[in-house]
Amino acid sequence: MIETYEKKVFLESYGCSYNTASSEVILGLISKENFEIVSDIKDASLIILNTCIVKSQTESRITHRIKFLEKEYPNKKLIITGCMPEVYPEKIEQIAPKASMIGPHYVTSFVEIVKKIIEGNRITAIGKRSDPKLCLSRVRRNPVIGIIPIAQGCSSNCSYCIVKPVMGPLISFPKEMILKEVKRSLTEGCKEIWLTAQDTSSYGLDINDSLPSLLNEIVSFENEFKIRVGMMNPSVAFLFLEDLVESYKNPKIYKFLHLPVQSGNDRILKLMNRKYAPEQFEEIISRFRKSFPEISISTDIIVGFPGETEEEFKDSVQLIKKTKPDIVNISKFGPRQKTKAAKMKQLPSHIIKERSKRLAKICREISIKKNKQWIGKQHVILISEKGKKGGWKGRNFAYKPVIVKTNRNLLGKFVNVSIIDAKQTYLIGNLQNI
Repeated sequence: MIETYEKKVFLESYGCSYNTASSEVILGLISKENFEIVSDIKDASLIILNTCIVKSQTESRITHRIKFLEKEYPNKKLIITGCMPEVYPEKIEQIAPKASMIGPHYVTSFVEIVKKIIEGNRITAIGKRSDPKLCLSRVRRNPVIGIIPIAQGCSSNCSYCIVKPVMGPLISFPKEMILKEVKRSLTEGCKEIWLTAQDTSSYGLDINDSLPSLLNEIVSFENEFKIRVGMMNPSVAFLFLEDLVESYKNPKIYKFLHLPVQSGNDRILKLMNRKYAPEQFEEIISRFRKSFPEISISTDIIVGFPGETEEEFKDSVQLIKKTKPDIVNISKFGPRQKTKAAKMKQLPSHIIKERSKRLAKICREISIKKNKQWIGKQHVILISEKGKKGGWKGRNFAYKPVIVKTNRNLLGKFVNVSIIDAKQTYLIGNLQNI
């Protein structure tokens, strides 16, 4: 029999919403087997580290964290899961020789593997599998947000990205399982549904289905809730642009579009193997703004891709100035092992840093100016979490974060607010009629 102390688990999770969903399932499955989830790492006998390595900076942070855990808690069992063990098992072996490794495709087998680890075995479980991470026990990070994976893997093959080696080719999960998971989430009190994947726009390409079709079925549920659609690759979104815009007309879908362009230069996009031109990115945004003038646009830019000239960088700057996204996630290029871009001639780090600073300044100015346009407007927001500095944080119909100050418990409630101020990353609102 396993001792009670041996079943005390601490989980630390990094990365995207897909990783968060996996962490929720891991905790749900082990809780069902009477493992105790502890909030203090010192109380645990087993530490689970759910890793992310999509960026070189994140990988470095994870590596330092593993080294720290090995040194600080030598008598606790350590499991490294998530993306890192799938592509860098030899690195983990070197820095944490006693740690077990469970790849992202083995989430559904976590309990059986953990039991073997507690019994004294060091386990390595990596490799591609297609098990849907749906309709399983969960411990939600946030009780009002249901994070639902709709697919795994990718239909693209970008030259800089480590996701394809980690997650493999696109596998869309069965629509009936997704709908069942949505319904369960709503029944359990979720008011916000996040649809997540490595590329949500690719959903259905492998099973003769599509994202717009999936959205149209989800919005048919009668409950009062909102849907956040995750990141979409412009090359795929462009294929069914009109159907996607039509789906977005339903009020249950946040008017929010995460569309990573990565570069504003055609040659660099070709080197990235991104399969679209900057003009197509512009057309997608233009079409959405025509139907939803206040839609929030989020994009990603990689600064300093191998071979990027100053003029090519300026093309990215001009694209951002022209399209004026609300949010720009700027990444300083860092080579990822086992990718084509890692073998290209790299730019000096000081050039990458300087370009990043220039672009960040422009993006800040755009974000603040766009957010100030909301001042004086009134609308309904869904309160989805506690504010970091007190009060509550909600989202309006365009997924803009709104901070409201009150001592009342508003979690999961739809409330009327009037916007009184705006910062770079959020709005400030006063409650109305409550």
